[in-house]
Amino acid sequence: MKKLNVVLFLMLVVPFSISRAQNEPAAMGEDEAWRKKSPEERADIRTQKLTDLLTLSAEQQARVQSINLEKNRQVDELYAQLVALQKQRDNEISAVLTDEQRATYEARKTEVKDKMQTRREKLRERRRNRD
Repeated sequence: MKKLNVVLFLMLVVPFSISRAQNEPAAMGEDEAWRKKSPEERADIRTQKLTDLLTLSAEQQARVQSINLEKNRQVDELYAQLVALQKQRDNEISAVLTDEQRATYEARKTEVKDKMQTRREKLRERRRNRD
């Protein structure tokens, strides 16, 4: 049973951590607000930050904007694929489990999700206090 909990934890946390890092929430300070923005909006924000930091020329801004937009779209596609794969994995695992195991599995997923949410909230609070 302990091995199952460890495996479940790793299956839930590792993919989430990868997708979270790709969405650059640290630049925004708020995961959900950042994720809800369109690829174009995120490209505008990133480009403006780099323009302010590096004093980019108009030509550089246009090229950086194009790069940001392309990569944001790719990240969104990958994120959608990741979410679909996670759902598929959960469905396939659930099909193998008994009713009791499935209930434990779902409870553990909820527990891990809640812990991650708490960690994100603490991190946001530290960032707010730092600024």
